[in-house]
Amino acid sequence: SFKSPPHSILSFFGEARYDYEDRILVTASIRTDGSSNFGANNRFGYFPAISAAWRVSQEKFFHSNFVDDLKVRGSFGLTGNERIGGFLFLGQWGSSTYSGNSGVVPTSVANPNIKWETTTEKNLGVDVAMWSGRLQTVFNIYYNKTSDLLLTRPYPSTTGFGGIFDNIGEMENKGLELSVKSVNI
Repeated sequence: SFKSPPHSILSFFGEARYDYEDRILVTASIRTDGSSNFGANNRFGYFPAISAAWRVSQEKFFHSNFVDDLKVRGSFGLTGNERIGGFLFLGQWGSSTYSGNSGVVPTSVANPNIKWETTTEKNLGVDVAMWSGRLQTVFNIYYNKTSDLLLTRPYPSTTGFGGIFDNIGEMENKGLELSVKSVNI
């Protein structure tokens, strides 16, 4: 069986942060990744992200005898996946024997248009620390949508090919998370 050669990846990352009196916090970033797993037309993926938080407990109007820290936050970002094996945009090859002769045959069709699988992530949350940090809660609402899934699309067996790697399908993941931490002693 033919083994794919090792692949390479080239990445660039930039980030900017803003902090106004530990009350308003903003972070923005961009990541650019290039992978040899994709053809020249789609080699690079661009993945921006932004997050912001408002620490309400630092505001002058906030007064509480038991809440030490109250922060509301949100984020939005893109991430990419290129884990399909090396150079699959060229197709896959395997060994075969026909009439006693060994040889190499294509087992999947080349796809020069394959591109990065992308996940869009959205998150809203609230962090609360009470009673000198003895009780801490984190609440999150999240929604993730992955598009251009990297999957094998099957071909009819009469073609002689198993399939083609392609960007097909979408997947959603959404929910609520609640974390509670107590320091009793």
